[in-house]
Amino acid sequence: MNQRQFEIWEKQKRREYRIELDKLQDDFAGRGLTFSGARIRAEKDLKEKYDSEIEIMRLGLNEDTKKEHVAVTLNKSARNNVFINSKIDGGVEIAGHGNSFIETKINTLKKEHPFWFWFGTIGTTIGIITGLMFLAQYFGVLSSSWSDKMPLIPVSGNISTTTPNLADIFLKTNSMLDLEKENFVKDFENGPVYAVGAVFDNINSSGDHFIVRMAVERNAIGCAFNSDFKKELLLLKKGDKVNFYGIFTGSGLSGYGAVNPWYITDCILLK
Repeated sequence: MNQRQFEIWEKQKRREYRIELDKLQDDFAGRGLTFSGARIRAEKDLKEKYDSEIEIMRLGLNEDTKKEHVAVTLNKSARNNVFINSKIDGGVEIAGHGNSFIETKINTLKKEHPFWFWFGTIGTTIGIITGLMFLAQYFGVLSSSWSDKMPLIPVSGNISTTTPNLADIFLKTNSMLDLEKENFVKDFENGPVYAVGAVFDNINSSGDHFIVRMAVERNAIGCAFNSDFKKELLLLKKGDKVNFYGIFTGSGLSGYGAVNPWYITDCILLK
């Protein structure tokens, strides 16, 4: 029995059920048992009988359909089976019988269109890595300043590999209480640091020095540059990113009201 034949047979069984149900209800009504529990049980038994017959037939149909589907799939697979004997990836031989459709397509693409194969592979890899880095940054595993931590070369000389990134110091202290923060910062007082800051105020001059106020990991800093960098500093505007290197004093820069930025001396610009 195929699907169409089953549908016709099921309709016939449903029609027979309704006829039997009408007879049963008339019989109970004729005996004055229209609202009796016996009538309800009889109707339930009748319905279960027909439902069971239909379900048994449906299961048999599904089993036949499954077997037919398997047979068709095997037949199609047999027609599409290929033997691939080629040297790929440094001499690894792939000799396949009945290779999957996807595997066959990949091997074909690799052989016939190597440029597009490797272009797609590299592009996909870069996309996955970028996505993972974004997720890591979103969930706090990767610092938002990760892009600011690339090796920076000062205008004069090289940064020592042990020079701390000021952003790392601030990330650590952001969750500390004042006393704990003060003790932690002492370990870095009068030592060199480097970072990338965002300018948030106008450039101020103090004698032969220029004070650039920037934000690094939500902390305000005042970076003191000498006049050697005057031209570069005068071109800065609010929002600009500045790569710098200097000496972290561990103290605040007074004279700026409520915002008392950390003071960085002897600052130089980095390339």
